Amino acid sequence: MSAASIEALAEALNVKPEVMAPGTPGRPQLARWTFSARCLPDRPLSDGALALALADFAVCGEGRNGRERWDVPRGTIAYVPAGVGGAWTFPEPVDCLQLYLPQDWLRRAAAQHGLDADKIRLRAGILPDDPFLTQGMQLLLATMKWPRGVAMFTSSLGLALALRLLVAHGDREHIAPVVARGGLPPHLLRRAQDYMDTNLATALTLDDVARQIGVSPRHFGRAFRQSVGLPPHQWLLRRRIDAARELLAAGDSPLAEVAMQCGFADQSHFTSTFRRATGTTPGRYRRDLRALSRSPGRRPVGSAGGASHLGARNRATGAMMDKLTLTEAEWRERLTPVQYQVLRQAGTERAFTGEYNGFKGDGVFACAACGLPLFDSADKYDSGSGWPSFTQPIAPDHVTDHDDSSHGMRRIENRCARCDSHLGHVFPDGPPPTGLRYCINSVSLAFEPR
Repeated sequence: MSAASIEALAEALNVKPEVMAPGTPGRPQLARWTFSARCLPDRPLSDGALALALADFAVCGEGRNGRERWDVPRGTIAYVPAGVGGAWTFPEPVDCLQLYLPQDWLRRAAAQHGLDADKIRLRAGILPDDPFLTQGMQLLLATMKWPRGVAMFTSSLGLALALRLLVAHGDREHIAPVVARGGLPPHLLRRAQDYMDTNLATALTLDDVARQIGVSPRHFGRAFRQSVGLPPHQWLLRRRIDAARELLAAGDSPLAEVAMQCGFADQSHFTSTFRRATGTTPGRYRRDLRALSRSPGRRPVGSAGGASHLGARNRATGAMMDKLTLTEAEWRERLTPVQYQVLRQAGTERAFTGEYNGFKGDGVFACAACGLPLFDSADKYDSGSGWPSFTQPIAPDHVTDHDDSSHGMRRIENRCARCDSHLGHVFPDGPPPTGLRYCINSVSLAFEPR
């Protein structure tokens, strides 16, 4: 709402807003209205307005049953869309904060966050209790006392409140996110995956997840599959299997407890599903993992007993391998922030998001940090885990093994033998002939076609 429009409304009410942050034209405007009992002429708003009642008051107007009166308690949040007017009467003094959201600005802001504002219906009226909107408006009220920077802050916080309004209070039948070619917008995909990850133990439905990101279940199912290559229920099942692997590696929890924590109906359902997904039972998987960590032939580098069979000599060529040692500052300059976080800080990329998860090219996968050949595409297979998986390294001494007890689990970490960069982990649930699964982050790899 432009400053001129606010002035026109002030003239119609015969009152001047107590405080106002005019800001930049075309961006959210903030005004606090304080006036005694009076009538508001039928003057439609040029912009939608989010309003917070700062005191109890009442308003009278035309309703479904003729002339009606509505009591508005302090703290009430309401929304009045652009173009809505009416002859309203305020029989009691009013103290109200209003955030005006210009339609063009709202449309652009929504599009940048994957929403089509033109397809979301915001109805006039009092909104359900929403602490996010209430506290956001109260924070805006506090900023009116700031001598400078009010307009910029109003615009930034106004964006957050506008998006909350669209997603949480829009007519869901009309919510239609702008889907980039290939599926859901990245921020909605992350939100859906985060919600499923944190609720693995519950009986999630398609409706539950779709509701969290503000889309219809049908649209969510289709767009999610376009994004990750799997329908939501299959992705969720694989994440449950992944969580079960982590719990099995973490300790001696009873299988029934692991099944419950990962969202399986019971231990029998867990065992049969785990066997179909991995080719082994949960109990056997746990025993094999422990045997792998104790195996003399796979003794982790640096553990008691000295170096393992993964020595410094390149067995493919018979030559000694030149080690690459850089300072952390040099690594930061050499790698992207994501590569640094995974390769140098042992981070993990999100499942099913890596470049090489479903990749089927013919060639060699080298270390993204130093270029050492690590895996051959002939040894790559689809494990269903969400990360590139291999049955063996291209040469046994190009990948080193290390004990990893982080996150409360006992695992075998894989690193590049030349630069000591983190690659991933190895597990004992792979296919023949090795029976191993090298689960590697895509960001740790660089593909070199033959």
